[in-house]
Amino acid sequence: MAEPTQYIYRTQPKRPEMLTPGATVVGMPAPETAARVDVVPAWRVWFARAAVAGVFIVNVWCALAFIIDPESYTTGFEIIGVPGRVTVQSFGILFLMWNATYPPVMWDPVRHRTLFAVVLIQQAIGVFGELALWATLPPGYDILLATGLRFLRFDAAGLAIMAVAFLLTRSRHARPEERRRSVRLNETVAGRTA
Repeated sequence: MAEPTQYIYRTQPKRPEMLTPGATVVGMPAPETAARVDVVPAWRVWFARAAVAGVFIVNVWCALAFIIDPESYTTGFEIIGVPGRVTVQSFGILFLMWNATYPPVMWDPVRHRTLFAVVLIQQAIGVFGELALWATLPPGYDILLATGLRFLRFDAAGLAIMAVAFLLTRSRHARPEERRRSVRLNETVAGRTA
C-alpha cells in the first residue's frame, strides 16, 4: 500500500496554461513529463506539527504562569520581593516573544522550513545557554540548580523532538536543478504577464 502523501510544494504559476510544452514546475509537472515532485508524507507533517505544538503549549503555559502568578516562582530563582516578581514576569514576557515564531511552523512546517530552522536555533541557544549557566553555578545554590535542571531537561527534549521533526519534513525528491528550473520558469511566466 502506498504511503499517503500531502503537500506538493514549490511555487506554482497562477495560470498553468502559460507553461510551455515540456516545461516543469516542481510540484506541477506538465502532462508529457514525468518530473519528480517535492512531496512530504502527511504523517511526517502531522508529527512535526505535534512536536512544535507540544513545545509551544508548554512554553506558553509557563509564560502565562510566570506573568499571572510570579510569586509562586520567585523562590525557584532565589529572588524575592518586587524585584523578584518583576524579573519572573519578564521571563514570562520573554517566553512569549520567543514563541512568536512557532505558530507559522505549526500551521505548515514544510512551507515555513526556514522559520522552522530559526525555531531550532532558538531552542539550541536556550539549551546551551542554560547548560552554561547551570554548569557554572557555585555550590550552595541547590534550589537554583534544580530550577536550571528542570529548564534544561525540557528544552533539551524539545530540541531533540523538533530536530527529528525537522529532518522528517525534509523533502526526499527536491533537487537543486529542479529548484533552479522552477525559478527560471516562474520568472519567464511572470515576464509574460507583465
